[in-house]
Amino acid sequence: MNEASEHSSLPPKRRRELRARAHALKPVVWVAQSGMSEGAMREVDRALTAHELIKIHAVGGDRQAREALLETLCRALSAEPVQIIGKTLIVFRARAPQEPQPAKGSRSVQAKLSLPPRRHAASQRRSSSTTKRRDSVRRSKRSV
Repeated sequence: MNEASEHSSLPPKRRRELRARAHALKPVVWVAQSGMSEGAMREVDRALTAHELIKIHAVGGDRQAREALLETLCRALSAEPVQIIGKTLIVFRARAPQEPQPAKGSRSVQAKLSLPPRRHAASQRRSSSTTKRRDSVRRSKRSV
C-alpha cells in the first residue's frame, strides 16, 4: 500500500471512489525538480477549489521526496492525499457547502410580486392589422 493511504483520514470506500473518478483526469499542475513554488501552491489551491479532485505531476525526485511533497501540500491546503502513482499525486479537498444562489436572470419572489407581469416583446410589436388578419384566418378555418 502506498504512503498516501497511511496518512489519509478518508474511509477506504471513499478513497476507492475518488481513485476511480481520478482515473480519467489529466494532471492540472506540474511541479518542477526544484520543488513546490508559491505560484504552484496557489495554482493547486485554485484547482482544488474549482474541481475538488486533481492530479499533480511531480517531476524528478525520488519516492520519499514525492511523499514529503504530498504531505506538505495536503497540510498547507487542508486537503487529503488519495493516491501516489509513480510521479502522479492525486489530491482531494471537499468543497465548502454554499447557500444555493438564484439562477442568473431570475428575480426573487418579493421582486416578482412587486412588478407587473412582463409581456412578450413580439406581442407588443404586433399591429392591429396583424391581429385582425390572424383572427380572420382562424374564423375561416373553423367554418370549413
